Amino acid sequence: MLPLPGDRPSLRRLPLCIGGALRAQCTHAASGRGRSVRLGEDEGLQKRLRRLQGTRSGRAKLRERVHVEHQLAHLSQRQGSRARYRGTRKNTFDLRRLCALQNLETLHRRIDEKRRLAA
Repeated sequence: MLPLPGDRPSLRRLPLCIGGALRAQCTHAASGRGRSVRLGEDEGLQKRLRRLQGTRSGRAKLRERVHVEHQLAHLSQRQGSRARYRGTRKNTFDLRRLCALQNLETLHRRIDEKRRLAA
């Protein structure tokens, strides 16, 4: 894909459609006009993660990542999308308090499961 002059690096147009014989199949817009494809900000990360999926060690890393993201989702569900306090110090303390509470609930749930299995 070729970048167009003056475009951001993430903006691309298909080289066959720029002025080639297949342009009529791509678009009916005038030359220099038409649609473009904008890649996401995290496209590099997405490509790297897709490559990791192809290897055994990569899949193990992704399984670890899923566990961490799952825990973070629990925290964000509990706290919400906004900070509760003004200032970094108070919000850091609040986040640590939430993490401790989440860890205690996880331990409690595991202990209850072991008790049920033992009974």
